[in-house]
Amino acid sequence: MPISRRAALAALAAACAFAAQQPAEASNADLTETLLSVIGDRQRAAALGEDWISHRRGGLKPAELANHLADALHAQGWSGGSDPAELRWRLKAAVQADYKNGETVTVAGWQLARTQAELCALAYYATAGLL
Repeated sequence: MPISRRAALAALAAACAFAAQQPAEASNADLTETLLSVIGDRQRAAALGEDWISHRRGGLKPAELANHLADALHAQGWSGGSDPAELRWRLKAAVQADYKNGETVTVAGWQLARTQAELCALAYYATAGLL
């Protein structure tokens, strides 16, 4: 079935809008630092992150973690800015959504929202110099 010009243009516009929301590869370090700015004690968070990574099957790449976290925050209305108050608010909403949807993981005997575990894993990669 042929695609109409209108449908093709609408799809292209949607793809451009989606791409504009995604962080560029070069700005991934900025995104990571923005996300980690909400962590009070990166060493403790990193220890939890290391535990989760070591007990999880499949590799977790830091860039994928940062992008997944950003997507979770965008889903909660995050503007993409670095305002700490907004970031904490959106993170709290993402964590609540994880609990509501059963998206939890066990880390060092604790039940954490997947978003929290991913943020801790990102802290681990940062403190280990693996970004």
